[in-house]
Amino acid sequence: MERYRVILGERFTLPNKDCLLQFELVNLENTKKSYRLLKLFEIPVNVDKIFLNNWQSWGSCDSFPITLDISKYFENPPSKDFILAFTPEPKIFSNPENLMSDYFIAYGDTFMGFLKSEVSHNFFVYNKNKKSISVYVDLFGKELEPGEKITLEPVIVLKGNELEKLLETYGSLVADENKLNSDKEIRVGWCSWYQYFTNINYDELKKNVRILKKLREEKGIPYRFVQIDDGYQKDIGDWLKTNSKFPEGLNGIVKSIKEAGFIAGIWLAPFSISETSSIFLEHQDWLVKNENGAPKIAFRNWEKNIYGLDLSNEEVLNWLKDLFTELKRIGFDYFKIDFLFSGAIPGERKKKVSPIEAYRTGLKVIREAIGSSFLLGCGAPLLPSVGLVDGMRIGADTSPNWIEDIVSPFPNAKVALRNVVTRYFMHKRWWNNDPDCLLLRGKDTNLSKSMRRLYSYVSAALSNMIIESDDMGNVDEDGLNILKESLKLCDGEPRVFNLQTDKKVYVIGVKGLPNGNYIMIANLENEDLEIEIPKSAKQWTGIKSKTIKVPARDVVIVRDQVRKLKVERIRRKDDNRLVNYYWDGDSK
Repeated sequence: MERYRVILGERFTLPNKDCLLQFELVNLENTKKSYRLLKLFEIPVNVDKIFLNNWQSWGSCDSFPITLDISKYFENPPSKDFILAFTPEPKIFSNPENLMSDYFIAYGDTFMGFLKSEVSHNFFVYNKNKKSISVYVDLFGKELEPGEKITLEPVIVLKGNELEKLLETYGSLVADENKLNSDKEIRVGWCSWYQYFTNINYDELKKNVRILKKLREEKGIPYRFVQIDDGYQKDIGDWLKTNSKFPEGLNGIVKSIKEAGFIAGIWLAPFSISETSSIFLEHQDWLVKNENGAPKIAFRNWEKNIYGLDLSNEEVLNWLKDLFTELKRIGFDYFKIDFLFSGAIPGERKKKVSPIEAYRTGLKVIREAIGSSFLLGCGAPLLPSVGLVDGMRIGADTSPNWIEDIVSPFPNAKVALRNVVTRYFMHKRWWNNDPDCLLLRGKDTNLSKSMRRLYSYVSAALSNMIIESDDMGNVDEDGLNILKESLKLCDGEPRVFNLQTDKKVYVIGVKGLPNGNYIMIANLENEDLEIEIPKSAKQWTGIKSKTIKVPARDVVIVRDQVRKLKVERIRRKDDNRLVNYYWDGDSK
């Protein structure tokens, strides 16, 4: 791939071929100068739809018509209260003339993406009036001395008509640029959230641990970890003190989980501080400030104002280090850290660093404090988190409800599953993808059996983390069978086709499994469909099937002839990932 080095401000024409662009910013003034929003270049675009990506875990990643007006979804509470969750650039994001895409974008036969986000927030804007795409970096007031020069995060341009290949190439280039090694994995576990929400208590936790242990021993389901979610803590920010529902404290939680032979996991939102917490009452100097010097509201949740920690403040970093060191000492070895965007909101900080720099500093402190423990990010800016987490939620919150609107930011099983598919290429290149939890119970849910199967099978086909979130007393044989069948679908080499079709029906080809390759057709629509298998999916799997009928909100699997294969764990030379290598007999 050809590389181009460009001094920002010089005349520049985008080459019509694969290339890497490296922009340099030079302060040519005689005095110190601060830099904020910079346009790298702008190109005319004549298309009907664009593949867009939001900056953090919960945001959409999908192909949208250029007529989409995202602003209407954030006009009123509660989504309005979460605007900084979905963008650090609210004015640009909320302008109905714009379609904003963070980190990467695809249109026609062109893909563009940044390979890093360590200092700036980098993004693309399609303007409906100008019919053009502009490429931006926001340095949030970063200062340069006279004559000082910095190199901005590199941008790659790829050409091709198969989006899945462009996404995979981009994912591998990001991994190479950031020198990633995503060997660590943990697959099957349990989380309290989607059954109990904040009503979880100690007795219910212990009950589920007992059932999970029995299922592991009697049914052979390989549950490895149990993670307590939101609802145990005294307040958002007061993580080491439990509320009255957990009289045994954090030590009791860990003991009940580990004595049953599971890894103990815990949820917290470490960069978020509520207005009623002891941190807010005693240390308002630890918080990101607005232009008036007052603590800046990051979002509103739990019927409270929530503020973001200033991660440039050494006192805050020491507090973070002590917090996670203590949680690790108590016995937690799996950490789900949520609402991470609050550490990257724009605002005034103690040190003159960008929000992205501050965010990465905070993540590094956590990473160092917990050592080899598993770190799962959520509600997180994606590209700035690369290399600092072991797993990442890559979609919106799921839900025991299936809602047809695929743009709304509210919890929704359909929206969550859509992102599982469209961000599949990140898995094992950047981290372990967390598709959010499987809801397999037959009670307390509006999800049909076919919807539950659809969500579970797709997550497994893409070899994602498998985390169940049910009252295990409500999971019948149907639910357990869905889970057991799902686990048989894991550990192949998947590729997703049909990423840019108007209807949400995806073809997933999986090869390299000992029981044969397969093609999965996942129909997220509310109508039965007849799908023609793409030629590229047939080539990927070797399966010659043509047209498949798929019921509404369900999944169909087409297999090739079962072969007996030998297996060996090897490291790929092209992207350094560990994969299973299968071969027939002595044909290796």
